[in-house]
Amino acid sequence: MLPRTVTILGFACAAQLLVVGEASAQRWPIGLEGTWGFGSGFGGGEYVDEPAVQIAIDLTGVVAVRSLPNGGIALALSAGLQALGPHTLVCRINPEKPNECIPHFPSFLIFSATGGWENRRKTLRLSGGPAFMRDLDDFEYMLGLQLRVDGARSLGSHFSLAGSIRAHLVPDYNGSVVQMFAVGVGLRLR
Repeated sequence: MLPRTVTILGFACAAQLLVVGEASAQRWPIGLEGTWGFGSGFGGGEYVDEPAVQIAIDLTGVVAVRSLPNGGIALALSAGLQALGPHTLVCRINPEKPNECIPHFPSFLIFSATGGWENRRKTLRLSGGPAFMRDLDDFEYMLGLQLRVDGARSLGSHFSLAGSIRAHLVPDYNGSVVQMFAVGVGLRLR
């Protein structure tokens, strides 16, 4: 499953890089944005800190690939982290199994390839697509889905204040469904 997943994501990334190269030749806007914020997650088992409060970091490269009357089509590649802080070093004893700790909600490294609509002024983007996730606790790989809303407010000619709302769905994490949400603010260069 893992080699096939990596191959599919590799082809998706390569296709987007080809589009980026084509877009650069035609002077289409290309952007880079980074956000930092907080997230929450639930599902996938019983955890001591569910719903979990997590740190959420995201770096996204965007290219507008097609113009439409009310905006355009944009593609994005993202890399992010949604993880618990240092309080995970604290062990809460499981009352049913006295020699074991109740596990904390898992932390994930997230790579995604999304596409969607962006308004004409490039201040609002709605997108979604596949996400390749790695559980940082068990080092397992899995496929998921990412939906995002990204916004920006200009701070000058090339910089904007950026904000994002992200939702992740992992349909099969240890036999259960895991859902995560994140909100972040940061900067956009475009």
